[in-house]
Amino acid sequence: MAGLNVSKWQAARRGAFYAPAMQFYLRMIRTAFDEARIVKGVKCPYVDDGGVGAEPLARAEMSRYRMWDRAVMARDWIARETPDRRADEAGFLLSFEHCCEVLGMDADREATWMLREIDACADFDTDEVHARVQRLTDNPPDEVEEEAFEGFRVVPAVDQGCLFGAAA
Repeated sequence: MAGLNVSKWQAARRGAFYAPAMQFYLRMIRTAFDEARIVKGVKCPYVDDGGVGAEPLARAEMSRYRMWDRAVMARDWIARETPDRRADEAGFLLSFEHCCEVLGMDADREATWMLREIDACADFDTDEVHARVQRLTDNPPDEVEEEAFEGFRVVPAVDQGCLFGAAA
């Protein structure tokens, strides 16, 4: 493996495959586009509950909610205005317009085309959908950090005899 030079391999490839950052931005756009179109033919659950967003207990209903939640947030990401770089640098770096800029694409033209294709799959322009986007934006999922590994445990000497005595 010592003779493998990855930088020469990357330099030999053209377009979006040249740099890992370009691959990342291209994957973000493709994923958002695919997730927004996945609801084609699936009834909108927000209309049933009046836009309140209380998820029913049925497993099929919950999966339909999750599917639509991903779709409306992906569509919203494509349609959303780009935040000011000085005010929200992380938001700017992860915006659709910046992704297109890094890839050398015209963001307005790409967004217009993508939104036309997405809107042909389902009706996203309803009050219930806008209310759900607002609710999901205002209440992001909890980011609870979990330990990757359990902390080191010291087994008392009394317990060691029990643990290792049976193995002997």
